[in-house]
Amino acid sequence: MTHELPITTAKWTKESVVTFWEYIGQREDLHWEYFTQQVGVGLTEFLAHTGRLKPRAAVLDYGCGPGFLIQHLLDRGVECYGADSSIKSVFGKCLQRVARRLSMSRIIQIRTIASL
Repeated sequence: MTHELPITTAKWTKESVVTFWEYIGQREDLHWEYFTQQVGVGLTEFLAHTGRLKPRAAVLDYGCGPGFLIQHLLDRGVECYGADSSIKSVFGKCLQRVARRLSMSRIIQIRTIASL
């Protein structure tokens, strides 16, 4: 006996995607949903081990959300650029998260996708 999954008719728009990620980004209890929260450490370790991630390298985290991957890149001495469609993520949780890891000599740019 096979089971068929119901077909959803939800239509994702640019606005609904932004609203969804702004909601998730502000909820600390849902941060495990982010791919970079789950594998960010392993990803940066893999890139460094294979020689693809070097100190002072420039990396763009497109869709940075609350900055889970950026925090690991900063720990590796990488120059980071972050962009996201969610203003709340970029100017809220992401800046809070990376500010704890920045010294005065480190540079990071985080912007909304609309401002690029």
